[in-house]
Amino acid sequence: MKKLLLVPIALLSLIFFSCQKEESNTVENLTESFTKDSPLSLLLARVSQNPTLFDNIIDGTSLFSIKLPVTIVVNNHRITIASKTDFNLIPPILSESTSDDDKINFVFPITIIYRNFQQAIVSNNTQLDAIKASFVETQDSQEIDCIDINYPIAIKIYNSNTQIASSKIFQNDAQLFNFIEGIQNSEIISVVYPLTMTKNNGQIISVNNNAELNTTIENSITTNLDLSNVIVSGTWHVSYFLEDSVDKSAEFSGYNFTFLQNGTSVAVKNYSSTNGNWSSSIDNGNKMLNLSFSASSLYELGNDWTVIEFTANIIRLKQIENGGSVIHYLYFTKN
Repeated sequence: MKKLLLVPIALLSLIFFSCQKEESNTVENLTESFTKDSPLSLLLARVSQNPTLFDNIIDGTSLFSIKLPVTIVVNNHRITIASKTDFNLIPPILSESTSDDDKINFVFPITIIYRNFQQAIVSNNTQLDAIKASFVETQDSQEIDCIDINYPIAIKIYNSNTQIASSKIFQNDAQLFNFIEGIQNSEIISVVYPLTMTKNNGQIISVNNNAELNTTIENSITTNLDLSNVIVSGTWHVSYFLEDSVDKSAEFSGYNFTFLQNGTSVAVKNYSSTNGNWSSSIDNGNKMLNLSFSASSLYELGNDWTVIEFTANIIRLKQIENGGSVIHYLYFTKN
């Protein structure tokens, strides 16, 4: 994992306030700045990306979506999918008979739309399969579609290499997503607040700082899985650990974690094992995961962690201190 760009606060102050006069206020609040590798960047990308999950029943991938309308043939039924509600026509056909092949056949050509909103015309199954095989699908490519950003919004940028400060205004998801994907390691960015977001139930939420933006997006993520069942399945490794704005993921490289149903856990590295305990609970409406380990080398992982989100393959946790001004992150990924 890439290291976060770390710049001493004293140096940041000198940088941001020694630029040309018209750029001197590009970043007013240093605590609100972040980088490409920050968890907030990932959240913003997943909120603003082109949705690719909703049509997985027909394309079998989250790498792209199929531009509607599209015509498919399944079990001798020819269906035109013109809107998201039309996907409800497919499950009854798939369950009609146990002897059907249940294969989704597209009537080509079709148009696919990538996460970055770029489109491509696909002429046949061979071409479609080749496109799928050329990508590696990850949890980070899955959209958060329960909340939307209300545009326009502004972001301020400082490049530590060129010492140039600037700002950009974004009018839609495509502009914001592609900007985030293109952030350079030398760039420090800051969202201009306040901004508003709209939940899928129509509720409008005002956001005034990074902590509120993190929380607002994270609270919109839902899952039908049970964490206690997920965590005891298979073995896990620490894929990301951020403490006090320092990426310490490498400190836990080589550890494999097994969480047992009786609430105990074992961390193994180089044939040496460390015992621990785990439990899940609900605290003030937040799903929590409590971890503790007997070895000092794993002491930093021991905590009452708030669960951001989890799937069958990844568990994302955070721990908030100092009234929200300090956030630690811990991600487990299944081996």
